[in-house]
Amino acid sequence: MKIPEIRDELHAMADRIGGVEGLDLHIYAHQLHRRPPVRRVSPRRRLPRGMRAKIRTYIALWPEADYMEIATYFGVNTGRVSEALAGFRS
Repeated sequence: MKIPEIRDELHAMADRIGGVEGLDLHIYAHQLHRRPPVRRVSPRRRLPRGMRAKIRTYIALWPEADYMEIATYFGVNTGRVSEALAGFRS
């Protein structure tokens, strides 16, 4: 079971039990609530125009190169190489 399913099951059990014990289960179920994810750091600028194509061309020429080598060659971090290859932020 996943946490949201467990939380829903606890609320259902609390409704069936009722009384103080049910209220306690409602409190426990509420404590299983997760806050929504918040992006704390603003995204950096996009890859320069044409960089994605250059990275893909480099990969075609040097298929054994790892992400760190590619990132060093182009002056970006490995996450940017991954984004360029996956098609994000093009």
